[in-house]
Order: sequence, then structure tokens, then C-alpha cells
Amino acid sequence: QDAEVERMRIESSLRRALDSDELTFVFQPIVQPLCGRIRSCEALLRWDDPVQGAVSPAVFLPVAEECGLMPAITDRTISMACAAVATWPADKSVAVNISPSQLNREDIVDVILRTAASHSVAPSRLEVEITENIFLDRDPDIFRRLDALHAAGVGLSLDDFGTGYSNLEYITRLPLDKIKIDRRFIREALEKDRERALLCGILSLVQTIGLQVVVEGVERMDQLEFLIAEIPTAEVQGFVYGPPLRPEMIRDLLKAGPSLIPGNPMKPIATNQSVGCR
Repeated sequence: QDAEVERMRIESSLRRALDSDELTFVFQPIVQPLCGRIRSCEALLRWDDPVQGAVSPAVFLPVAEECGLMPAITDRTISMACAAVATWPADKSVAVNISPSQLNREDIVDVILRTAASHSVAPSRLEVEITENIFLDRDPDIFRRLDALHAAGVGLSLDDFGTGYSNLEYITRLPLDKIKIDRRFIREALEKDRERALLCGILSLVQTIGLQVVVEGVERMDQLEFLIAEIPTAEVQGFVYGPPLRPEMIRDLLKAGPSLIPGNPMKPIATNQSVGCR
């Protein structure tokens, strides 16, 4: 009973939050580690409730799914992401996670492309991140919508790769551009020989089939150095480059045109010192 009361409280507060524009984004850079260049940034949804304080997406998104608020949240997040990337340099893109339920929407392709156009953002500057559990549905309409997004120029990434539903047949069938390796692999790779071999094998396999690789959850210098040594072309996302940044901070950072150094995203090295990136 207490759990149901709490769920109803979150639902009521979330409805108010949508009406009051309380949902915001922070942005985490995705970095080429050889030179520290930012290619794109992932938009991470945040909710700072005036009464309860910060509410985790892991708490409020399941409630949103249950009570039918996910379409409104998805539309809002797509709009906020497009508004943000419109203020960035033209060679930078933004990645937004789309839940499997929203890929079942008949209008999702039109919503994404229409919203991008309304902000004068080219579709190629958007990346849609999908999770592996879309494979459980096997709905051909989902694959059709992903094909339509990709044909329009939107990048597609498979997020949290290796968390349980991976199927190489579907990975090769989907019009993917990027695979994001779940954070648990790098967390364990430097401590366990088997996990290290598995990570290297996954990185090599994904690159062999022509997909870009992003390793999530890189927090320490020894992890970054390991990745540079093993797969120098893999991109990196994580706290080794600092915490996610508010919209105005990421905008100013990207406009400054620096390369990031590990540990301090606001202390750039000069662009002319960058090497190893194209």
C-alpha cells in the first residue's frame, strides 16, 4: 500500500512537472580519447522536484510508462535536445535515449523529424539511442521506423550493449551506426582476465562489422589508458572527463572548440595540440 501511495505521489508531481517545465537536461560529452575531441553529447534527463529534490530517472520513468506520460516526456525531451544542439557548432550532435514503448508509436518518426526541422536542425545531428530489450518485442514495425529514421539521416546507437538481450543477427539487421558498451565491462576489465578478454573481443567484433564503439562508464585514468592501448579508435563516455554539464556550460565548452583533458572538462588543451583524430 505504501508503494502505491508513493507511485501516485510521483505521478501527480510528474504531471505538475510537465506543466511547469521542471524537466531539464544535462549533457555528457562522448570523446575521442587520443585527442580529446568531442563528437557528440548524450542528453541525460533530470527532474529537480521543488519538494522532494532530485528524483532519479530510474524512479520516475517507470511511473511515466505506467500512467501514460511517456509520450509527453518523449516529445518534450526531443524538443529540448533539438533546441540545445541548435546552439552548438554544426559538427556536433546530440544523443537522446528513446524507450521501446515510444518506438511503438506510429508517429514517432514524424515527431522526431518535424521537431528537428522546427529548430532548423539537420537530422544528421541527432542520434537516437535504443536499448537491447527492443529485441524482445521483435515487432517489424519498430524495425521499419528505425529504418525510416536512418534513411532520413538520424544516427542510431545501441545503448548498454551486453546487458542481456544481445543478438548478433538483429545487430547486423538493424541500421546501426554505433554500439555503446555497458559500463560493467570497463569496470571489471582491469581486475579480471576473463572480463578483459571479453571486452577486447567485443570491441574488436563491433569494429570489424563497421560500427563505431563507445565505452560507457570510464571513470579512472587506468581505464582510459587501457582503452587507448587496446582500441584507440573507440570513443569514451564517463566521469574521467568530468560530470555531465548544464546546457549553457556544454554550449560554451563546444563553442570554445577545445579538446578535453581527463578530470577537468572546463580546462581545455589548445586545439593545435590535438593529435590522432580526423
